[in-house]
Amino acid sequence: MLVGTGRFVDAHTIEVVDEHGKGSKVPADKIIIATGTRPARPGSVEFDDRTVIDSDGMIRLDRDPPDGPLRGVSETSGHGGARATGG
Repeated sequence: MLVGTGRFVDAHTIEVVDEHGKGSKVPADKIIIATGTRPARPGSVEFDDRTVIDSDGMIRLDRDPPDGPLRGVSETSGHGGARATGG
């Protein structure tokens, strides 16, 4: 996990600047951005931390997430309309 201020350099590289001003460029096939908020867990959704997971669970996975569309629910898009693709 990297802590600092980040920006995308290109589609597969981020640069993170730490609290001392030191920058690091990190290449990756897949990048998860965790902004420090806690994920919403609506009572109407059964989270099993295996097939239905939140962003905290995504970080703890012991395997790569499946390819294909991932759906997310946030406080802003409570209807579940936010989508991301794996890849």
